[in-house]
Amino acid sequence: MNRITQQALYSQINFRLRGMAQEMSKLNESISSGKKFNRPSDDVLGGSIILAMRTVIEDIEQYERDLSVASNWLKHSDSALQSITDSIADAKTLAVQMSTGTYQNSNMDSAAIAIDGLINQIIQLANTNMEGRYIFSGSRTDTIPFTKSLNINDPVASLSATSSYTGLATSSGSYTGIQTKPYLVNITTAGGAASPYAVYTTNFNNTNDDLTFTAVTQGAAGDAITIEYIDPGAGDNALNVSVVGDAISVSLETVGGVITSTAADIISAINDPLSQASLLVTASLARGNNGSGVVTDMGGVPQNLSRAAAGLSYASATTDLLASHTNLKYEARLSGLAGDSISITYVDPGAVSQPLTLGVAGNAITVNLATDGAGAITTTAGEIMAAIKNDTAASNLVNVELAEGNSGLDALALTGTWNLSGGLDNAAMFQVSEDGGLTWGPADEFTASTVGTNIYDSTGTDLDLGVQIAFTNEGTLSVGDTFAVDVSHYQGNTEKVEVSIQRRYRVQTNVHGEAVLGSVGHADNTLDSLLRLREALQNHDSIAVADELPVLDRVMHNMTRQMAETGVRINRTESSLNILENNRLAATQRLSDHEDVDIIEAFSALELQQQAYQAALMSTSVITSLSLLDYIR
Repeated sequence: MNRITQQALYSQINFRLRGMAQEMSKLNESISSGKKFNRPSDDVLGGSIILAMRTVIEDIEQYERDLSVASNWLKHSDSALQSITDSIADAKTLAVQMSTGTYQNSNMDSAAIAIDGLINQIIQLANTNMEGRYIFSGSRTDTIPFTKSLNINDPVASLSATSSYTGLATSSGSYTGIQTKPYLVNITTAGGAASPYAVYTTNFNNTNDDLTFTAVTQGAAGDAITIEYIDPGAGDNALNVSVVGDAISVSLETVGGVITSTAADIISAINDPLSQASLLVTASLARGNNGSGVVTDMGGVPQNLSRAAAGLSYASATTDLLASHTNLKYEARLSGLAGDSISITYVDPGAVSQPLTLGVAGNAITVNLATDGAGAITTTAGEIMAAIKNDTAASNLVNVELAEGNSGLDALALTGTWNLSGGLDNAAMFQVSEDGGLTWGPADEFTASTVGTNIYDSTGTDLDLGVQIAFTNEGTLSVGDTFAVDVSHYQGNTEKVEVSIQRRYRVQTNVHGEAVLGSVGHADNTLDSLLRLREALQNHDSIAVADELPVLDRVMHNMTRQMAETGVRINRTESSLNILENNRLAATQRLSDHEDVDIIEAFSALELQQQAYQAALMSTSVITSLSLLDYIR
């Protein structure tokens, strides 16, 4: 028989009583909080399920919020589409009446006024917004989609796969037509962008010391302008600009006989509104220069501005190393074909612990890459770029920058030679389509220019309606480069706005303006048709009025289709909302099953635990009250 000490007995009793008290405390906490688990340690598996269910419910609630916005958006769209359809139907009713030829001119004048009012009403409806966001603007919801006046939109470039054009095309002009029109410009001869302004660009030996001077006046007058930098000689002399006729003389600043004028100093002096030189030329930084370099004199030879120098394109090359963030883009400082003679070569010295060095021989730049103690190349693209910018001979040949998407931070793994190409001594030429590319005017009909050039198809019927395009002279405009210039009432885009309704499932919530009222230049463009109808009524031309009836029929058909598609999306969003609501309720119930305490069951368990605890206390009191004297009788 084992002997149990009094101390062991007391320890065992105390342990069991403490466990029962802890269980009662947990039950009491669950009853007061209403939760089965109040901390992760209460039930690790149950806690993970609860967290997962809460995430599911949060996702569902986010989907519900998105779908609620989408539903409201679509209902606003549906209401606006119905109202637009009603307005078009009213216009068609008037057109049917006025096409019979039985109405007097005064009736047609009244009908023209009514049509104008309907046009205004349709534009107002098409500009419907919800909480400040326009519902028919595509993804440009902060842009008013339609204007009654026609707008010349910015060009949209579509460059050929081999294009080296890095500049920007801009549109301008004053459109004199009354119908939308999709102009398309197609480059048919490669080259730069010509300029009617004579230019001259310096080419000194120091870094960041070159400027471009551009004549203020277009044409041959600019060719007569000369610019000369003069060293005033010994002593201290201030920078001074003087003008005699078309000759500009820049007497450079010196300190102790040493020239100290920078390119930036000369820009300030030339462009000063009080300077006579500013009436002849504008000075600007040459490509790849920041103006900090000190200039030199021109050796007593004045330099002429020339229009022949404008429009030359610049050769370029981009390295094609396979490693990430190691590629650079080089562009010739020499304009035209002269830039095609420039080459860049990266050389592995094949020895250990070599520094990065540059060598220039003629138009060939050699980059000797740095290596570590094991002979591995350590030079990064960024280091090569810095070295070339800081080398006078190399930086006079090329301008260098990081290639698109490259940080320049990684070390090179390969070497190679790249020849610059694409430099041309002529300006680019282009042709024009007025119907989005279906038919074209003659090739090489227009010259690409840095100032606005009026564009049109000379074989068409409308000819010059005042639309212009201009190009910055950066890179080379290449054959096949196209630029779309739309003249339109519509200012939005055609991009979709979508919301997620489940994982991997999305629904479109918008109808863009071109889908509603027709695309630019299309025969069934709603506003074009109504404006033609208004003009026909103003001209008392019942035949022209009748011509618009089949167009309005097609417009009505399109509106019916758009409303049907919008209705389908509304039904889908509402169906998805119902499904999500059911899923949320099911997920909430499952969460409750795992998380919420059954109060009645918890009270019963607590009562049983209390009874057991009281019984344990009573038995403990009996056991602990006995002593040795109780057994000595």
